[in-house]
Amino acid sequence: NLVTHLALCILSATWIDASQGLFRMHLQAGRSASYGKVRDAMIKEREAIYKKMGWVDPTKAASRPPTKEPPGIFLHLGPVDLMHRFLHEDIQVGDRLLASLGDMIGVPTPTIKSFIQLASIVNGIDYFEIGRTVEKIGIAGMSIEEINKFLVNGPK
Repeated sequence: NLVTHLALCILSATWIDASQGLFRMHLQAGRSASYGKVRDAMIKEREAIYKKMGWVDPTKAASRPPTKEPPGIFLHLGPVDLMHRFLHEDIQVGDRLLASLGDMIGVPTPTIKSFIQLASIVNGIDYFEIGRTVEKIGIAGMSIEEINKFLVNGPK
């Protein structure tokens, strides 16, 4: 959901603000052709990182477990504002790390970085500064093979 939430929140920012807490991301969220183009660009960036790392994209795994989300997902309200976890948390924990990993392994992530920058402006927070990076999680300078070994075996 990292790229989906980031794209939907930023592209729907004025709608989220104007809805006064009544916005429904999964129902109203502007899942338009324009949103689809941005989402697809972000997915391509994420997939390029996965490919270079030798990872299988979990969204394309043959045997995905069924979702535990109740059938009423389209009735859920939110985000109520742009400090919501869909934006504020996802950027810090995932989107920023994707961009940082991309930088380290030579995979450009211009769309993801652009949306992180827009979220930084909207929320008045430097997500490039506070988000997770390869340095902060201790993998900076590791080779792809070393990172993958670390992910399987943990620290030495």
